[in-house]
Amino acid sequence: MTHIPHHERSVQAILFDFDETLATLAQPAADLAVAGANAAAAVLRGAGLDLPDDFEVQWLKALEFAASKSVQEQDEHTADDTLAFLVQFYGYVALDRKLVRQAVDAHFAPFIEASILLPGAHETLTALHADGYYLGIVANHNCDRALQRTVRKLGLHDLVDVVLTSQTVEQRKPKTKLFEVALSYWDVAPYQAVAVGDRLDEDVAPAQDFGLRAALLTLHPHPSNQQAARLVIPDASLTAWDSFLPLLARWQAEDAAGADDFWADRLPAAPPPLTPDFDPTTPA
Repeated sequence: MTHIPHHERSVQAILFDFDETLATLAQPAADLAVAGANAAAAVLRGAGLDLPDDFEVQWLKALEFAASKSVQEQDEHTADDTLAFLVQFYGYVALDRKLVRQAVDAHFAPFIEASILLPGAHETLTALHADGYYLGIVANHNCDRALQRTVRKLGLHDLVDVVLTSQTVEQRKPKTKLFEVALSYWDVAPYQAVAVGDRLDEDVAPAQDFGLRAALLTLHPHPSNQQAARLVIPDASLTAWDSFLPLLARWQAEDAAGADDFWADRLPAAPPPLTPDFDPTTPA
């Protein structure tokens, strides 16, 4: 990648989505959900809660319902709150929040263990980090602890400056708050940033709405993109991580050339001639 001094770059910061952008799961999500539900129930029963035999099924249904509400309202319904609300139906009105967190952590443990980086993601972030770019992760997630632990497990925590989830900012993409909060971390303007994600509706559209350039990365195409493509046009479309660094270099070079040439066709070749009787002290 052509080196441009940091203070001269038009792009200063890059914000990444997480799931199916930087990482994916090595096992089917449905299998991991069952394993997680069993683990969460074991924590609660081990603490003395008398739960029905179908608790695991009800817990997964509650998570699914909360997720649909989160998408509909664009405000995150957290996994902790969902579990605390569910157990109230079984008579545990004021369950200790520490126990709630332990059960939720047990639920997400299989997902964390099964998380793997997508090809080229670590190499790309390593190169960007070494070149001095500000890097951040902005992701919809109903448990911030789980995503932070996944980022650490995958070895990305030393490469990014900030990891923000919809739980921490209390709003989901396609609202723009995740981008706003992340950029404020570095005091970077939206036009100085690029977003990368796998979804047109939740990654590209809100980034562009907030003033960022946005690249669609489709290693595993999301089914929502087919419909969203009628309304959302990314600034670039990529099918592999190894295409991102050349794209960024091209944008930087084009922006630098554009800055140099901006006035080239706007200035006259010479100032207009003065009339012989011109007197600057006398109004026209």
